[in-house]
Amino acid sequence: MSPFLRSLPARALAILVVPAVAALSIGAGAVPDDAQARLQNMSPQQHTELADALKQFDLQLTPNQQESIREIDQQISKLSAEDKIHYLAALRRYHNWLDSLPETVRDNLQSKPPGERMAQIKTMISKYPLPRESSPYWMQFADVAGSPPFELAATFKIWQELTPQQRREIESLPAGAQRRSRLFEYGRDLKLLREFRPRDFHVDDWIPKVEAKIADIRAYDPELKSAVAKAEKNAVAKAELAYKRKNEGKEPASRIVSPLMRRLAINLYFLEQPAPRPVDPQRLAQFFAAMPPWVRTSFDSYTADEARRRLTLVYRLLFPKDEFKPARPGTSVATGSAVSKSSPTPSPPVSAAPKKESTAPKAPPAPASPF
Repeated sequence: MSPFLRSLPARALAILVVPAVAALSIGAGAVPDDAQARLQNMSPQQHTELADALKQFDLQLTPNQQESIREIDQQISKLSAEDKIHYLAALRRYHNWLDSLPETVRDNLQSKPPGERMAQIKTMISKYPLPRESSPYWMQFADVAGSPPFELAATFKIWQELTPQQRREIESLPAGAQRRSRLFEYGRDLKLLREFRPRDFHVDDWIPKVEAKIADIRAYDPELKSAVAKAEKNAVAKAELAYKRKNEGKEPASRIVSPLMRRLAINLYFLEQPAPRPVDPQRLAQFFAAMPPWVRTSFDSYTADEARRRLTLVYRLLFPKDEFKPARPGTSVATGSAVSKSSPTPSPPVSAAPKKESTAPKAPPAPASPF
């Protein structure tokens, strides 16, 4: 570990160094041409995030700490792309470990002189092991927060085809259904899909497997089974009511698949797929940076490994064989040419989904990521 890293309060450094490093070149005064171009293409939310990062850097760190971070930034900039990723990933893991300690233990560790901390950390690891980075299988199966990968892939595709003006219009709308609806209206105009669904996914085929998986969960966690069953009962009741109102006098459907069961089916589908081709960490970070800002923030609640797993699901839905190439706002991701409203609808890709990924991606030009 760098002596500069050891000389700082670890918690403050771990939280601030990534956004601070991203903001340093702009805060320093002279703005290089590439940074100027990135500034001009930033959305209002990205400008706000950058301003907040600079404010944290200026107000929460002492001049000596700021100078140390600048020196760390200079050292990191001289590393290879792979080493940069490993360095920042180690910093993130250290922060996660420090944050997992009981408050009194953490305060005691931070009260030690920097030269004595490493020896104490080595003695503490056996009692306080590193926090688990990947989510348990049952949690990956039961998690229904946020948008499913099929929809996120379509969201990314539509977003890449929008002009800067259209992006700003969508970002000005309230978060939630209104923003999502407007995005998909643009997608319909562009003849783009609302979902990138693999050809081999048929929800009816997966519902029996979901029911069997819930039965398995009941065997070792009755409380979780009860919560899932209650949510499913409510979801089915709402779906049946909506269907009856929409189809008065028509022949009833043989089976109604609730939104909850469909989402669990999607989760299970991905969990049972073989691991996909690896994605280069820097390319994955560029892909993440090209997501809409509100989608990026939805990854904040996940650990680095889980965020990477989920992002890779979306990436390989869109790029099962080729790779992502960043494009300027208002141009086509695939060709770099101006957006055409008559662009053809892409064929749904056949995707393979991951279970585990490798190191955490972080590209210097990208905004701060959960990795």
